[in-house]
Amino acid sequence: DAFEMWCHRWMLKIPWTEKVTNEEVLRRAEEEKLCLMDMVRRRRNIWIGHLMRHGGILGTVLEGAVEGTNARGRPRREYMDQVVEDVGCGSYREMKRLAEDREAWRTAVTNQSND
Repeated sequence: DAFEMWCHRWMLKIPWTEKVTNEEVLRRAEEEKLCLMDMVRRRRNIWIGHLMRHGGILGTVLEGAVEGTNARGRPRREYMDQVVEDVGCGSYREMKRLAEDREAWRTAVTNQSND
């Protein structure tokens, strides 16, 4: 219960110095209709847009392909494929083009999370 309340306070941006009862936090969470997975997706997509725009070693790692042979069986779902699907783009190339324009990226990510 304590961890759950901590998570709600963190998602609602209620500082620990503010004297807010647990009941009030739960009421605010109901009003906001917080969904943990939606928030994680939105923040992840904003972060990925940042990485795609600024490049650097993290961007290289994010886009890089691992050398070697694939394991037998059904191919695993790749991380970037999930991100492309969540953002609503048809391909990785389209998503990268969208991420280059920060405002367009934020709009796409925000609209996607409100659906």
